[in-house]
Amino acid sequence: MADCQLKPAGIIDAAGGQSLLNQILSNLKIGKRTFYIDFTAAESLDDQGLELLIQGLKAITDAGGRGILYDLNDEVRSLFVARGLDLVLNILP
Repeated sequence: MADCQLKPAGIIDAAGGQSLLNQILSNLKIGKRTFYIDFTAAESLDDQGLELLIQGLKAITDAGGRGILYDLNDEVRSLFVARGLDLVLNILP
C-alpha cells in the first residue's frame, strides 16, 4: 500500500477542515494507512479546522495507520503547542 500525501492550503477552517477530513476518509477506504500531511501551503488553522483534523487523525489511528504532519508555519505550530498536541501527534520539524 502506497503512502498518501495531502497538502491542505489556505485557511483551514470548517470548510477546509471538512475537505481534509473527506480526503483522509476517502484514502482510508482505498487502503492507504500512512498519511503525510504537508502544511506548507496552510496559512492558518482555526478551532473548527483543528477539530476536523483531529477527527481525521483519529480515523487514521483507528484504522491502524499513522498520520505525520510536517512543514507547519509558526502560527499553526503555536496552536498545536498551546494545546499540548505537539506531545501526542507526529509532527516533524
